[in-house]
Amino acid sequence: MGKQVEAHDEAEVSTKQRYTENDKSAKEFQVSSDGFIPVDQLNEFIEGTIRSKIEGGSKSSLTYAKPYTQRIDNMKMLMGYQPPKFH
Repeated sequence: MGKQVEAHDEAEVSTKQRYTENDKSAKEFQVSSDGFIPVDQLNEFIEGTIRSKIEGGSKSSLTYAKPYTQRIDNMKMLMGYQPPKFH
């Protein structure tokens, strides 16, 4: 049972990190009362995103993070297993 709690905690932490990264990038924009973002801010955001992709640094905030650990991916299913259908 302790391992299940740890796995849940790991997934929760990675999800929280992903949301805080997204919040940071969203707060950098200064949106006008009309809902527009200045072009220079968009250019800076795009340039920064491209630089981070080229440099291959840390994970991008737009990268998908699974809400579960690698251990779940490694689980084997029986031949012909059909998951239950929820209605």
